Amino acid sequence: MPLIHYLEDTYIGRRRRNRRSDPRFALANWNIHNRDAENLPRTNNSVEAWHRAFQQTLDCNHPSVYKLINHFRLEQYHIEIELESHLAGVNQPEASKNKYVQLNRRLQAIVSTYANDSMMDYLRGIVHNLEI
Repeated sequence: MPLIHYLEDTYIGRRRRNRRSDPRFALANWNIHNRDAENLPRTNNSVEAWHRAFQQTLDCNHPSVYKLINHFRLEQYHIEIELESHLAGVNQPEASKNKYVQLNRRLQAIVSTYANDSMMDYLRGIVHNLEI
């Protein structure tokens, strides 16, 4: 029961009298159906990877304001170069491991059948691709 209460409070909304209270996180914040349909990342791993790389190139835990500003300028320069190469048609690799590339393709195929399949078949397809 504690798990069910947690899920209700956090993602669904607890049932109160004739309606449900608002959940802690709105559906739009945690539902990734649209992200899969638009081929966007499902996690923030890329942001965490950027942060780690930025922190390592900064080479200290508590930089001065001037050092941090200069580092942000350097980072902006690198991002502008990446943006220009993207505009020139150079694409980023899909993922670093083939198993993730295959998983993304399978999930996109399942998401594309959302309107045509029954809800149970759709959910069953998603569940077959989950690892806990």
